[in-house]
Amino acid sequence: MFKVIHQSVEKESLSFMDLMNRSNHVTPTSFLEQLNMYKDILAKKRISVVSAKKRLEIGLDVMEKANYEIIGLQKQIDDMTPDLIKTKKVIEEVLVVVNTKKAAADIERDIVSKEEAEAR
Repeated sequence: MFKVIHQSVEKESLSFMDLMNRSNHVTPTSFLEQLNMYKDILAKKRISVVSAKKRLEIGLDVMEKANYEIIGLQKQIDDMTPDLIKTKKVIEEVLVVVNTKKAAADIERDIVSKEEAEAR
């Protein structure tokens, strides 16, 4: 690309000479400055690409670790499911007993309240 640009500038310099009768020289210094500028831009782009690559790799690592943790938690949930079902059944049985005793206690409380009212 630089060669094409340099050659096109040389051609335009010749046409400038023909048209205006003035000479224009393409110096190697300007070409070297162009190369240095390209080198600087390339270095900055490489740094930004490497930085973006590192951020992407870190993000992928975090996502992979999160995936492993999710798999582990899902396994724990699957392992605990039978225990949870048993516990739920036990709780339901206990609730039936508690509700029965509560109903009996409510009846007893009503009786005691009536007897207390009569005693007063």
